[in-house]
Amino acid sequence: MKKLLSLILSLIFVMSLTGCSSQKTGATAVSIAPKQSEGKYAYMCLEDKEKKVYDSMYYTLSNHEEVVQVETLDDEDMKKVFFCVLKDHPEVFWCSSFNRSSTKYTDGSVKTEFCPIYSMTKQERYDYQEKIDKVADSWLAKIPAGADDYTKAKILFDILTTEVDYVSDSEENQNIISTFVNKQTVCQGYAKAFQYLLNKTGVESVLVKGKANGNNHAWNLVKLDGEYYHFDVTWGNPSFADNKPTGTFINYAYFAVTTKEISTNHIIQDDLEFPECTATSDNYFVHEGLYFDKANANIVGDAIYTADANNKSFVSVKFADDTTYNWAINYFVTQRHVFDFYKSRNKLFLHKNDELRVMSLIFS
Repeated sequence: MKKLLSLILSLIFVMSLTGCSSQKTGATAVSIAPKQSEGKYAYMCLEDKEKKVYDSMYYTLSNHEEVVQVETLDDEDMKKVFFCVLKDHPEVFWCSSFNRSSTKYTDGSVKTEFCPIYSMTKQERYDYQEKIDKVADSWLAKIPAGADDYTKAKILFDILTTEVDYVSDSEENQNIISTFVNKQTVCQGYAKAFQYLLNKTGVESVLVKGKANGNNHAWNLVKLDGEYYHFDVTWGNPSFADNKPTGTFINYAYFAVTTKEISTNHIIQDDLEFPECTATSDNYFVHEGLYFDKANANIVGDAIYTADANNKSFVSVKFADDTTYNWAINYFVTQRHVFDFYKSRNKLFLHKNDELRVMSLIFS
């Protein structure tokens, strides 16, 4: 009788955190979750035990299951792992939170279950995915076969900044539905969509969270040609051009920049650690021959003339130091020598980025 009572007691929960119902069935054992995220940035930052939990979480989300048994982590580590999954997988737009249930038995063992909180049914998810795929495929089709990493990133950057409006109260703006379906989003929607498209082309990217000019913000860390760069697609949008007429202006000031450059007005506040980005070869201005380290009116002027002759709507140039940058503003704008090279003689507008020394002339 004592043995039977002991057996019964060993099956009784002595501790249960709020979350998944203990009556749910079908929890998948962590050992069978496939490792589908090997090589993903956030995944590779985790310890082995955390990776196992990540694998199970992603497997559960992908299959739209209700519950999975995972290795036990404390609450903060569970949250960290879950958000690593979302950082690596912008395609997961049907879940942004979860419950957990931890049960401790009299023998000291602990069982933990992960229960996603879905924002839609599986059928609704598939319906949205069909709409997303239609738009994403049309945009990806604009990338030529054999394109290098820089070309892929630039085409996608251009598309997102011109096809999607920044709307602060847009619906579903924390996921890719807002970007691909509604064409209205905020910073996280831009960043996740950029990552989603880059991933489709084989370019590694991850979401970065922090603040920009004191406000909560999200942008991307992207690996181009073996080197990491920061990208802020949101700030590439014309709506950030000081409310001046912008036409099809795209702000490239935050296209493939270094850690030092992004840190002039962005603060990384993220659980992940990111590498010090120092490469410049795939920076927009360097790559396009629009980066100048000398005060030479003819060389800089030629960039303005070429853009005008090719019917471009704007030209942006970057300078190596404050002295050269200030000279350019004074010479081309204050003294109006821009009209020595801008032959269309239409109106133009100046957009400046003093922190990164970028001068943009927007033709009207």
